[in-house]
Amino acid sequence: MLNSLLIVSLSLLCWKTAADNPYQGCDCGFVNENGLFTNYWISDFANYSNDIHRDKEFYVANYTIEAKYPGTFPRSFDPNNVNVINNALQLAVTIGDDPQCGAIGTKRQDIFYGSFRAYIKTTNVPGTVSAFFLYGNDSEIDMETLSALNPPETYFAIHPGLTDAQSGRASALTHTNYMLNYTPSEEYHEYRFDWIPGLAIFYIDGKEANRLYTNIPTVPGRILVNHWTDGNANFSQGPPKQNAFMDVQNITLFFNVSSNDSSANNMACQTSHQACSIDVTTAESMPTPSPSVSQSGAVSLQSSIALLSLPATLIAAILCHYFI
Repeated sequence: MLNSLLIVSLSLLCWKTAADNPYQGCDCGFVNENGLFTNYWISDFANYSNDIHRDKEFYVANYTIEAKYPGTFPRSFDPNNVNVINNALQLAVTIGDDPQCGAIGTKRQDIFYGSFRAYIKTTNVPGTVSAFFLYGNDSEIDMETLSALNPPETYFAIHPGLTDAQSGRASALTHTNYMLNYTPSEEYHEYRFDWIPGLAIFYIDGKEANRLYTNIPTVPGRILVNHWTDGNANFSQGPPKQNAFMDVQNITLFFNVSSNDSSANNMACQTSHQACSIDVTTAESMPTPSPSVSQSGAVSLQSSIALLSLPATLIAAILCHYFI
């Protein structure tokens, strides 16, 4: 984390009223069991009315990743496969001579450690991958759900990954499979990972599922969700036999940044005087995993608060939170 004072601007976008902002008084950062984070960013698609392709908070993918293995095909990401429909961000994999995929992420690429969560409902069409991940300088922390798997699993992975010398398969040091106790295409569930120095912690519906310690990214990046296929018989399978849709209801990020703009805002910790609990604020404001949830409030939010992020400050913030 940064070793200097982070002072950046406060920006609230598209709230209906101040009362709709669950973080109105949180001008002193956010804390959970894994860290202290100075920034937050929310996209709630239940009431989103902007043009997602013109929203300056988002990066909509428009590129092609060449085929990685023999017998597979390129992953082509088409902006037309990214839309907000029926109170959700919808990422499509469309069939045809050249299957097209969908991906979107944060415009900012300076995210450096944090706690990230998304409410996702995957497709029930076999042959695609629904992913929620961090990407920066070819380093990744991934949560991937393959629609072809039955019973369903989510993969937790770090890139670059290691290969087990004996089996030739992905090493458990950088890749694990997690069996789901639900059908991910039937309703929304929270997929979360926390990234701190030397550690990635993965959660499903708020419960810790696994930890990885090897090759953890050490550079800043952006957070993305994507939906893709490449015809890999050993992974995504596919291509799907019909158009497939992944739905994202909400993305919530708490994070630190890699930059330091000391000229922006020196009003830190004037309202709350202590860090807000991430678990409390998200429990009060985020939707319960359900296919029928409709949440009012922000459609796009980025708030940045000034705080020290030294370990000593983290300890102080936690003590303030629990004992003041």
